[in-house]
Amino acid sequence: MIRRSRSGPHGRSASPRSVVLLLAAATPLLAATPGAAAPETAQATATDSSYSARYLVRPNPLPSVNGMALDGQGHLYVAQALVNRITRIDLATGAAVRIADDTDPVGESLQSPDDVAVGPDGNLYITNALKKSVVRMAPDGSGRTTVAADVTDGITGPNGIAFAPDGRLFVSDLAFDPAHPGGLWQVDPQGTAAPVRITDRLQVPEGFGMASDGLAYVPEYYAGRIAVVDPGDPASVTRLPAVFSGMVSAVKVTPKGLDPAEPLVVVENLPGRGNVWRVDRTSGEKTLLATGSGAAFDNLVIDPRDGAIYVSNFVQGGVQRVDPRTCGLTQVFPAGALATPTSLSLNADGSLLVAGGTSLASVNSRGQVTTLSQFLVDGNQGVTPGAVRIGDTVYYTDWLDSSRPGRLMKRDLATGAQSVVASGFAIPWHVRQGPVGTLLLTDEVLGTVYRIDLATGTKTVIATGLASPAGLAYDPGTQQVYIAEAGAGRVVAVPAQGGLLRTVADGLAKPEGVTLDHQGRLLVVDAAGAARENADLPGSLIRIVPGTKSRTTLATGLPTKLTGITLIPGFTYTSDVVARPDGSIVVSGAADGSLIQLSRSR
Repeated sequence: MIRRSRSGPHGRSASPRSVVLLLAAATPLLAATPGAAAPETAQATATDSSYSARYLVRPNPLPSVNGMALDGQGHLYVAQALVNRITRIDLATGAAVRIADDTDPVGESLQSPDDVAVGPDGNLYITNALKKSVVRMAPDGSGRTTVAADVTDGITGPNGIAFAPDGRLFVSDLAFDPAHPGGLWQVDPQGTAAPVRITDRLQVPEGFGMASDGLAYVPEYYAGRIAVVDPGDPASVTRLPAVFSGMVSAVKVTPKGLDPAEPLVVVENLPGRGNVWRVDRTSGEKTLLATGSGAAFDNLVIDPRDGAIYVSNFVQGGVQRVDPRTCGLTQVFPAGALATPTSLSLNADGSLLVAGGTSLASVNSRGQVTTLSQFLVDGNQGVTPGAVRIGDTVYYTDWLDSSRPGRLMKRDLATGAQSVVASGFAIPWHVRQGPVGTLLLTDEVLGTVYRIDLATGTKTVIATGLASPAGLAYDPGTQQVYIAEAGAGRVVAVPAQGGLLRTVADGLAKPEGVTLDHQGRLLVVDAAGAARENADLPGSLIRIVPGTKSRTTLATGLPTKLTGITLIPGFTYTSDVVARPDGSIVVSGAADGSLIQLSRSR
């Protein structure tokens, strides 16, 4: 989770070709040339001649990177949990191929692939976190099958995965709740025997490694320590004396061929930085190998050929390399400024507040991105799909897994203090300012829109029975709330105090973001094309005059179509839209991590 090797305010970004290819499964993604600037012109097309389209923030070529594996032939396999994707990178050329995602027409679906290992048979083994399973596939993504189902105690989900030197396969399972025990499972790579949980005495176990003696070294995320598990004697779980002040997200064992002592390599997450440590397996003595500023690290893999350490970045994406000789940290596949921008809101100073799934960020008019807080590093922040700023306080939606209900949170930007405003949601999504002293919030799973009193946290339902309510807009002059009902292909309105719904626009494919411009017209991101019969097309931006049949398409080809975590039928990450007072419009690209600005051309 480190931002390094920047070129301009956003770091190295994808070339025009890689931006296009990022949207297509099983096709090459070309990493940008180091130091090369990304193009200003966006791939979207402004169909209204009074606008021109450009990137405010460039696309992220490899978002939300989790576990990684090497195949010994120069290929790095990357699991991308929030976008349900497995990507193969050629380390010699930087070229990448998406080999599997959840839009593939055949094979076992991927639902939040968290970690990946290469087996002795050359196949890939992947923890399918939300399906609570382990999936095997060929290196090209074919032959996908489940070898272990129900790797869970009913609340936990599979996370890390690793092979022991003798070919046994092990998986960790967790809930991001320190009070709920996690464990270590043995899984049959052939899928014949049922998975067996060999211990349940671990506290939030993350990505782990196996030594040549068969011992598992497992990080306990919030505890900042490393557990040692002997699968043959699971009752004797011990902890190394090494203590970490931050969160420990991954531990891997140095191959014996590189160092007979098999020291551990550990990544530690702290607010604003990440550390890579070498740790003695016996004494726990720590040696700092590298530190990166910015966001924190997520996982790592060690190349048995030369000892190079590859580190993943969950918040900004991309992959970095720690040189075993110099301990220098370099970017080998570019990161991005934003991962999955799902919500935009305009701040009082003209900057944008972006809820990016894995982070909250501020973006100024020049496209410079400042990260405000990050997934699981700042105050146990979970997935944050919606946010709005009032004064020096940011209010944001927050959800994680079945161990914790969805919440509306607030964070004081001056002190960093955060607290719960309201809870008990399924998946709280967009949030907008409502009448004075209130916020409006959508719950995409429950199909409900709430008005929340900020002083008391009281929730009042103003609309329910909706099909995937996504974006929100509030008109203080008319006291009307506009809701983009993605699952019904329409935009509806309801009084802020509650009442009867009325349809404002229908016949849309998948309306997501919605806002009002300075003339009171609606701007709607239709994320799957201009009409239902074009549902597989990229997204468009449509301007609608409420109370009339006036409808104008302002832009097409928007990078909106991203399936993401599959929790409910039709669920996707949403793209959003915001209108500035100067007439410019910004649309978030959930599919590629970009922000696209439509500016007045005359």
